[in-house]
Amino acid sequence: MAGNKWKRHLLGCMYWLLPCLLMFGAGGCIYIPIPKPPFDASGSYSGTWEGTVVSSGYPVHCFLDITLTHQAGESFPRNYQVEGSATFDWACDSVQETFRGADMPPASTIPLSGYMLANGSLLLNVIYSDDDATYVVDVSAACIDSSGDDVVDRISGDVTMNINPEHGWIQYIKGFLDLTRTP
Repeated sequence: MAGNKWKRHLLGCMYWLLPCLLMFGAGGCIYIPIPKPPFDASGSYSGTWEGTVVSSGYPVHCFLDITLTHQAGESFPRNYQVEGSATFDWACDSVQETFRGADMPPASTIPLSGYMLANGSLLLNVIYSDDDATYVVDVSAACIDSSGDDVVDRISGDVTMNINPEHGWIQYIKGFLDLTRTP
């Protein structure tokens, strides 16, 4: 009789042990499918940015070029990461008026990094310093694929910039950018 109790106890333990082991990893990782990004954002884009200096209400606008690298074919999470650079043109009259006396260069190229979200939005940001200024840039934009080939043709959305020139006042600019893929 004692042997039967031991067998029943062992079977009872196995009844609970096997599901617990499967649930807590002994059966391997649980596969959760993560969709690939909706678009490939790699490429060069050119267009304009415009905004308002928050402290003065002064409108500014100028040219902007962005080059992005996006490994959309990689595995998660690398396939959602986006890196690149943005060249802000500071030579436009409205920008020169805003930064009068700040000795800003005609253009600044700054690195960007961020993510493409599953809904096709692009979030990029940077805190960057060079000899001329310190830049804090945030971009929150929609990626648009007008040709239907899963490649971004246009980037359009919000941009905020906090620019602290080496010689001059800190300027906080809130605005909008509209860029089109360049061949």
